[in-house]
Amino acid sequence: MQKRTEFSADSVNDAIRAISARHTGHPGDDIILLCGRSESANASLAKHIVDAALREAHQFAKASPRAIPAIYVEAPRSVEYISFWHYFYEQILAQLGNYREPPEVQYQLHSSTGRIIRPHRIHRNTLVALRTAVEIGLRERQVQFLVIDEAAHILHQTSGSCSLEVQLGTLKSLADLCGTLVVLVGSLDSRQLVSLSPQLARRTHVLHLEARPPVT
Repeated sequence: MQKRTEFSADSVNDAIRAISARHTGHPGDDIILLCGRSESANASLAKHIVDAALREAHQFAKASPRAIPAIYVEAPRSVEYISFWHYFYEQILAQLGNYREPPEVQYQLHSSTGRIIRPHRIHRNTLVALRTAVEIGLRERQVQFLVIDEAAHILHQTSGSCSLEVQLGTLKSLADLCGTLVVLVGSLDSRQLVSLSPQLARRTHVLHLEARPPVT
């Protein structure tokens, strides 16, 4: 049975190296929860991770011009399940580009008259359509790291360990399908929430950042 690993880093660069090593050895496997000193410092920390990943992947990006090695999003504060994930996926797509399929049109024939019935459009902004578009975009853009700031918003979205497992299970399946490492950035209370469930604890690897993020 896989156990959660907890490790610490003395600098942001150490944290980035640890995250990169995790992705190299286990692409698309598990989730990393990066706990910084405070909520105010975590935003700059998350963006610094993305910037560093982009610099490290400079040669890779030259070989694959459409590639986006890392992207940054902030977990929304919405408490409603549908609107939360809808806005979350929209944020990712805003950086990946529009991977949503054109609305499908279903033509039907009237059984008695044989006439064509006005087509019914399937909306491309449904939650399923957005999720599918994100999966396609992450794969085609070869995104290695999906850095999510304000991780507590995901963990606090619903109460109870079962609901928490659903939230992280959604992210875990996204990582599995796309080979992208999900990095959640939050404070110590996020770690406490993850610890509520043994299943969550096994899925999530916690990295404690001891040093302050650099001033950029």
